[in-house]
Amino acid sequence: MGSRAGRRPPLPSTTATLGRSTLLPRSASGLGTASSCTTSRRGVPRAARCPRSLALAVSSGRRSHPRTARTSCPTRAPVACLDSEARFAFLVGRRYPAGHLSALASYPQHAVRGVGATLLTKRLGIDLGTANVLVYEHGRGVVLEEPSVVAINVRDNTVVAVGSEAHAMLGRHPANIQVIRPMRGGVIADYLITEALLRYLISRVMGRVKLVRPEVMISVPVGVTGVEGRAVRDAAEAAGGRRPAHLIPEPLAAAIGAEIPVGSPRGHMVLDIGGGRCEAAVISMFGIVASQSVRVAGDRLNEAVVDYVKRRHNLIIGERTAEELKIAIGSAVPLDTDESTGVRGRDQITGLPRTIVVRSSEIVGAIQDQVHAIVQTVRDTLAQTPPELVADVSDRGIVMTGGGALLRHLDEVIMQETGVPVIVADDPQRCVARGAGAALDYVDVIQRSMPTEEESLIADRM
Repeated sequence: MGSRAGRRPPLPSTTATLGRSTLLPRSASGLGTASSCTTSRRGVPRAARCPRSLALAVSSGRRSHPRTARTSCPTRAPVACLDSEARFAFLVGRRYPAGHLSALASYPQHAVRGVGATLLTKRLGIDLGTANVLVYEHGRGVVLEEPSVVAINVRDNTVVAVGSEAHAMLGRHPANIQVIRPMRGGVIADYLITEALLRYLISRVMGRVKLVRPEVMISVPVGVTGVEGRAVRDAAEAAGGRRPAHLIPEPLAAAIGAEIPVGSPRGHMVLDIGGGRCEAAVISMFGIVASQSVRVAGDRLNEAVVDYVKRRHNLIIGERTAEELKIAIGSAVPLDTDESTGVRGRDQITGLPRTIVVRSSEIVGAIQDQVHAIVQTVRDTLAQTPPELVADVSDRGIVMTGGGALLRHLDEVIMQETGVPVIVADDPQRCVARGAGAALDYVDVIQRSMPTEEESLIADRM
C-alpha cells in the first residue's frame, strides 16, 4: 500500500549500541521534545499548542528523558492533569509568542524558576510554635495567626476544627472529640496532626489558586535534632509546600524579624520566649555562635499558676484561665499597686463552682522558679560567648522577642541579674514569623551556617 501524502514515517524507538538496547530521543532539536510535538502545521509549532511539549520546552534545554521522548503527546491535554511546573509552562506559552520559545528554552533552569517564583509562587514564613502558628506572606506581612490546636473525632479519625475553633473547645468538648496540641516544646509531638494543621494554614493563604506550591521557611528550635528537623520538613512538604522546605533556627528568625543586622561581624543577643521554649542565642554573620534552649516558657508559667491556685485556694482551673490570669495581673516583680481579679473554677473538695480573688503578688510568687530559669539561661549563654562578642552584646543589649517578652518587668529582672541592657522588640510575638519570611532572601547564606544532616546525626549520638 502506498503511503498517504503528509503521513510521517514511523521513527525507530530503539537501536543496538554496544550490544545494548538504548532509547533514542525522537528529536535532535534543543527542546528535546518528540517529533510529533515539534513538527509545524500551518507554520505554528506543535509545542505552542501542547502543554506537555511546552513544559519540556521551558525546561533548561536539556535533552528530555528517553521515556518522555518516546511517549506520544496529546494535542489537547488538559492543563489540570499536569504538574505545577508544566502548568506554569503552559501559562508562559500563552503569554509569549511561539517564536520566543527557543529563546526561553535557552535560559538556565534556575532562571526559569525565578520567573515562575516572581509571577506565581507565594513565599511564606511559618512560625510553628507550641502555642500559636503564624504565617507571614512576602509582601503582605503576617496574614494568619492561629492557635496550634486541632480537634479530631476519635470515632472516624477526622479533623473537626483547626486553630481558633479548636482552641475554643478546650475543656468543653464531648467524649468523642479530642483536642490535641501537635507541638510540644517547639517540636512535633504528632506528625499527622501537624501535617493537617499546616495543610489548613497553607490552603487558607493560597486560596483557590493553587497553581504553584508556595516556597516555605519554617522556624525550628535551636539545636533541633536531625530527626526532629526532618519531621518538620516532611510535614511541610506533605502539606503542600514546595520541595525542599527550608528550616531556620528560631533565634535567628527572631533577630531578622526584629531588624537586627545579623549579617554584620558583630555580636547580637536574642532572647526568644515562646510557648514551649526559652531560647537565648548570640548571633554574628548569620550564624549562631552560642545558644541555650530550655523548655521553660509560657506553658510552664501557666502550669505554675494552675498548681498555685489549686494548692493555695483548693480551686481547679484550666490552662486557658491561667493564661488569662497571667496576662491580666502577672508580673516578674511585685507591683507598686497590688492588682487583683476574680477567677472562677471548680472547688476541689465540694466539686461545685466557686469564685475567688487572686492578687498580682500571688502570681509573682507562683512563677518565681520559672523566671529564675529564664535568667539562668541568659547567664549560661553569655558564659559560652567569646569575649569580643560579649563586649558587643554589652554595648548593644539583649533583644527580647516572643509572647513571653510581654510579661511585665521581666526585662528589668534580666537587666539587674546580668548587668546587660535589655530591650523588648516591637510586636515581639510576630518577630519569628516576619524573620522566617524575610530569610527566604538569604536561603543560601543561612543554609551554609546551619549544620548538615550528617553533623546533626553525629551530635545526636554524642
